[in-house]
Amino acid sequence: MLGISADQVSLSVQQSAASLAQAQGCAEYALLKLRQSPSYAGGEIRTLGVGTCEVLTIGGIGNNNRSVCAEGKTGEAIRRVEIAVSQILPHTTVYSWQEVAVFTLCE
Repeated sequence: MLGISADQVSLSVQQSAASLAQAQGCAEYALLKLRQSPSYAGGEIRTLGVGTCEVLTIGGIGNNNRSVCAEGKTGEAIRRVEIAVSQILPHTTVYSWQEVAVFTLCE
């Protein structure tokens, strides 16, 4: 019984780490898309390896005060990243980048 429980915990930890990596990757992808086109709206679901990630609708308009939220999912694990961007161009300036339980910057 102890061995089965340890395996289940190990799988959960692996899925959680993969979910966070997917959320971070999606967030970086969204920032790149914003640099290429400040009108990028988000709302994409991407498949990455064994899981998926979603870029929620990007908040704000124009070059300043934008918000990016991304969610990674692997198995039962879900991790969320929320980014407040002060400026996109000419240099992207991130005000905050944090993992959150519930999105507050994006709907």
